[in-house]
This record gives sequence, structure tokens and C-alpha cells, in this order.
Amino acid sequence: MSEVSEAIRGHHRELERMLTEQVTALVEGRPEADPEALVAFLKNDLLPHAAGEEQHLYPSIARLLRAHGRATATMSVDHECIEGFVRQIDETAQALRDAGAADRLALEGRLRHLALQLQAVLQVHLEKEERIYLPLFEQYLSPEEQRWVLEGMHDAYGKAARDETRLLDARHAPQAERHPPSPRADAPQARPDRPVVAPLLQFRIEEQMERLKQEHAWLSGSRNAITLIKEPNLRVVLTVLRKGTTLHEHQTGGPLTLQVLSGSVSFRAPGHALEIGPGALVVLESAIVHEVEALEESAFLLTLVQPPQQ
Repeated sequence: MSEVSEAIRGHHRELERMLTEQVTALVEGRPEADPEALVAFLKNDLLPHAAGEEQHLYPSIARLLRAHGRATATMSVDHECIEGFVRQIDETAQALRDAGAADRLALEGRLRHLALQLQAVLQVHLEKEERIYLPLFEQYLSPEEQRWVLEGMHDAYGKAARDETRLLDARHAPQAERHPPSPRADAPQARPDRPVVAPLLQFRIEEQMERLKQEHAWLSGSRNAITLIKEPNLRVVLTVLRKGTTLHEHQTGGPLTLQVLSGSVSFRAPGHALEIGPGALVVLESAIVHEVEALEESAFLLTLVQPPQQ
């Protein structure tokens, strides 16, 4: 550990200690509680520290992250903190159930303190996701990839039910309400349960296309889609588009293939503009921005390969 990084860590610990002392005195109503001293600390110590990091530390870190780091690492640290608070709250709640009168007051105070800390961390975490990550998610991932991510997040809830030590941050709500279906007309509608993972699957594509065109998303909108295959690293998606509908510029995390089944589409990528019809197959490498426009009512089969998680 370098002398400079040790100095930064030391300053962090001092800021944390001073804030904890001030907040604890206020929460517990101690005689030494001093709101004016707290405000002075926040303005004269905490905010200048934040400004110094923004102006000097973070620009250096940004360069290092591009070369050596992982941009979402700090969000993963948030999740570790959330898991730690949940574990402590669980332990305190269990102790409270069996506590006698002498210990009950202290445990209740600890439980309130932990819950407030968790609330603060979660609020900031969700704000970061919604201000920084979700706009990028919406702008640069295709609708198919967005659905792929959402399905994976839903799968995590089933895993969490089997292993309570692994938690996914989400607002406190029933599972069906955590990620409600999009109200957009082009969002896939609820369908009867069907296998999407099996040793062997067979599909009648013509029937699937007719099925898509009978659903509300198609009847009231400009597109519809259904995921035929959903493997950890593979998706096969059947998509139908009305004439003039465009899947605007986006990129995928892995390579893809697009096979036109009916109609005609324009497939555009940097330096290329292809007009393709039935029987044509396009193969695109990962991370290349592309756009698809239906030149007439069209259907195509999209195969997405997702790189393994590191």
C-alpha cells in the first residue's frame, strides 16, 4: 500500500468516525449532541473532501478503470454492503425475538440504526443505477438483449429462494411487481408456459409467426417478438416488424446472426447497408453498432450469443 493511498484511507476513516459520533449523539439524544457542529463538519470537512475527489482523484481513476478496472465494481461493493446490512438486521431481529426486557431497548435501537443505514445505501445505489446505467441500457442494447437481461434478473429470484445468502437489490415488493411488464405496445404479452430450454426442441416457424400476429402487441403496435430458445449463453428470438419499423442503432455483447424469413429488411452497420430478403443470413461480430429497418412487413430469426460471465 502506497503512502498516498494510506493517507486517503486514513482520511476516510477519520471522516467516518467524526460523522458517526455526531449522528449517534443526535439519534440517542446525548447532551453533547450539537446540530451546529454537525453542519460545520459537513460543510468544512465532508463536502471539501468530495470536491477534491471529483476534481483530482476521479479523473485519474477514470483513466485507470478504462485500462485495468471494471466500471461496475463500485456497484458490486454496494451489493456487498447491502448483504452485510441484511445479515446484521436478520441477526438483530432474531435476537430481539428472544430478548428480555433488559436487552430489548438496545436491540431495538440497533435495529433502527441498521435499517436507516440500509435505506440510505439502497437509495443511493438505485439512484446510480437509474441515472447512469439504465439510460445506457435503453440506448445501446437491443430490445431482445434488454428482455434477455430482465429474464436473467427474474431467474435470480428463484435462486435466491434456494440460497438466502445471495441477494439481488430490488425495492421491497412482490416478485411480480419488482419488474412489471413494459406498458409499451411492442412489449411481448403474457403467453402460456412453454419450454425454452430442453435437450431437444422443435418449432414450426410459420405457426409461431401467425401466433405473434394474433397478439395484442402486433395488433396495436408495430412489432412483436418471442424468445424461442433461452440458454445461459444463447437466445433465439423470432421477430415480426411492420413496414417502416426500425430497431434503432444498438450493439450486442456477443456475435449475432439475423435470418430473414419473410419480407425485406435493411441491415445497416458501419460501412455497410444491406437489403436482405428471405433466405439471406447476416452474421455480425460483437460490439458493432447496427440498425434494422423493415422495408415491408417482415419476419426474421435473431440468434444472440452471450459471452460467458467473467
